[in-house]
Amino acid sequence: MINRLAPGYGYPLSRMVEHRLLLRVQCHSCRRVSYYRPEDVIQLFGDVDVNSLQRRIKCEGCRSKNFLHIETFQPAGSDLSEIRVRRLVGIKLLRVPIWKED
Repeated sequence: MINRLAPGYGYPLSRMVEHRLLLRVQCHSCRRVSYYRPEDVIQLFGDVDVNSLQRRIKCEGCRSKNFLHIETFQPAGSDLSEIRVRRLVGIKLLRVPIWKED
């Protein structure tokens, strides 16, 4: 079952955890579909509104931000055997030096 969210309607990620929902992210550019657990997404972006993820997440296939469709997803028993949920293993920080001439 897919829940479509109306713009401006607040639905924080923590409520998704309570209701055991998943995030379904579909890229209309490269047709990639990924599923994420909201508790993993909270570690990256905080307990934000689901609708605000639209401008924060990039497609890992084509790196696009403009063609993503994000919605909540309630997996049924038969769905769990067919989908692969992506899990957060770690967060890698990039250190970039900034130089100044004296």
